[in-house]
Amino acid sequence: MQKTHNKEEVKTINTSQNRLKDLKTRVITSVFIVIFVCFYIMFSVLSTEAGKFGWEINPRITSYMFYGLGILLIIAIIYELAKSLGYKKVWMQIPIIIFALTLFYFPFFSIINKNIIYDDAKVDEWFGWWFTLAILFAYLFMICIFSLFTKAKHAKINALLLFAYSIVIILGFKAFSEIGLTMFDNSAKYGFITLIWIWAIVIFSDTFAYLGGSKFGKTKLAPSISPKKSLEGALIGTAFGTVTGILIAIFPFYFAPEFGPFYIDFQSVKNLSMAAGGILIALFSILISILGQIGDLMFSWLKRFADIKDFSSVIPAHGGILDRLDSFVFVFFFIFIIIQII
Repeated sequence: MQKTHNKEEVKTINTSQNRLKDLKTRVITSVFIVIFVCFYIMFSVLSTEAGKFGWEINPRITSYMFYGLGILLIIAIIYELAKSLGYKKVWMQIPIIIFALTLFYFPFFSIINKNIIYDDAKVDEWFGWWFTLAILFAYLFMICIFSLFTKAKHAKINALLLFAYSIVIILGFKAFSEIGLTMFDNSAKYGFITLIWIWAIVIFSDTFAYLGGSKFGKTKLAPSISPKKSLEGALIGTAFGTVTGILIAIFPFYFAPEFGPFYIDFQSVKNLSMAAGGILIALFSILISILGQIGDLMFSWLKRFADIKDFSSVIPAHGGILDRLDSFVFVFFFIFIIIQII
């Protein structure tokens, strides 16, 4: 009896030590992720705000650095996605990545927002909407052909999923780049604070959904997709994400508009009604929080479908790059649609 009791104690101690070690790894990795994100957004700040403060920095260089980091992330994420869906051969992965980068570079059917990258290439002089259509058809056709050579159980479905999810990822990064680089009358059209605002809402929503679900979770949100997620956690995450969004945006919106999110578009609403602007910020904060959690579920479903735990193991204790950015790319995918409209 004593021996059994000792074994149970040892097992409990080992479990606690493993959890502590895993938590330590997660925290350290998270710190590096935050540093990388700050470094990434810094190039947006230098590209759009340098002239305002009289900094002697070439915005062309920083714009290309910002754009280049986006390209590196797309390469890594599309590689993870393709490999997870059965496209494991290098001769398949390279063309898929090239097509993804081509779609990332070209405007999506029309040029809504111009930036230094497009200006240097004189895109508005030669681009036509049919460019995008032709590339999309060629991309889908190529993926379908490649699917014939995969050993995946659901090769045809995998081909459609790879196409659909990669478009979400590509447009998500296009939104990130457009928000980070687009200028309007020598000032940022959206502002780097927009990027920080969206990231903060998603991060706080995800964090407090996890904490709230761990403490108060009783009702399963999507048991077949992500058994640990609860309705209570989702509601708590949405509440904290919304409050975070309002706190970050409300002061600059009314008192320092040039440092507020969606600077020009939100200010045009404020000109109609002071209250309407505040309501719009709250609604956007709620929407972003909910979309982030939906994005997490969508990519969790994909992993279940592909029968994998993580998209890769490149980030210690976190999985793949896509595992960390799934919520963000889904949110920015919808942001891309929104900025094409407004």
